[in-house]
Amino acid sequence: MANNVMLNVNPGFPLGQLVGELTQKYQMEGYTVNAVNLKNAQTISFKKNTSGIKKIIGLSEGIKVNLNVTRDGIINASFSDADWIGKIIAIIVGLFFGGLLFPLAGVVGGIIGCVRQSSLSSKISDDITMIASGLDEEKSTDTLHPQY
Repeated sequence: MANNVMLNVNPGFPLGQLVGELTQKYQMEGYTVNAVNLKNAQTISFKKNTSGIKKIIGLSEGIKVNLNVTRDGIINASFSDADWIGKIIAIIVGLFFGGLLFPLAGVVGGIIGCVRQSSLSSKISDDITMIASGLDEEKSTDTLHPQY
């Protein structure tokens, strides 16, 4: 699981544009995305399946990403607050309580939720890298070859 990602970019990198494109991509995938603009950083929270039966059987996903760009042109992305509690509860309840159907749903749902949750930070960091590379390339192209 990726906890920290660091990327070299040009100074003056458009962090707001990165956050906007990342937000749009994950909203299109069904996530609830909230971005908070802090003075020199952005915090984005990603959530999916956070209510109803999917939450109960451990299929919810959630994580926060803190992004900032240093003056030297380094993007730092750190991940926190991953949503593991629901998965653990679903597995425990599925193993120790309930009849025939819920234990199976709780255990299987909890395991599937764990797999999805564990890959979420890697998926987001891959997308940050891809989007940032494209934006940085656009910026350097505009800098080298201004259009009139």
